[in-house]
Amino acid sequence: MKKRILIIEDEADILKTTQYALEFEGYEVSTAKDGEEGLKKIETVKPDLLLLDLRLPGKSGFQVAREVKEDWRYKDIPIIVFSAMTDEASKYIAAKNKAIGFIEKPIDLDKLTSQIKDALAG
Repeated sequence: MKKRILIIEDEADILKTTQYALEFEGYEVSTAKDGEEGLKKIETVKPDLLLLDLRLPGKSGFQVAREVKEDWRYKDIPIIVFSAMTDEASKYIAAKNKAIGFIEKPIDLDKLTSQIKDALAG
C-alpha cells in the first residue's frame, strides 16, 4: 500500500513540483492550499505524513502543526516543515510544535525525499 502524504502549500508552482516529485517516488499525494483546507483534508485523507509550509493564508503552518499535534486522532502523524522562513526562531517554533524535519526553500528534493523516507520508516 502506498504511503499517503498531504502537502499544505499556498505557492502553486512549489505545490505542483513537490507533488509530482513525490508521486514519482511512489507516494500517494494530496494537496491543500491553506491551513483550513489542510486541516479538513487530514480528516478525509488520513495521511501518513504531513508536509507543511509555515507561511499560509489564514491559519499559519505553526497553527496547523499545533492543532494536529493536540488532536489525539492525528498526533502521531509526522510533520516535515518546508519554508523560506529559515531563521532560528522559525526552526525552534517548528520543532516546539513537534515538526520532525525542516527543509529550506528552495527545496532540495533529494534532501526532502530522504527526510520523508526516514520519517515513514520509524
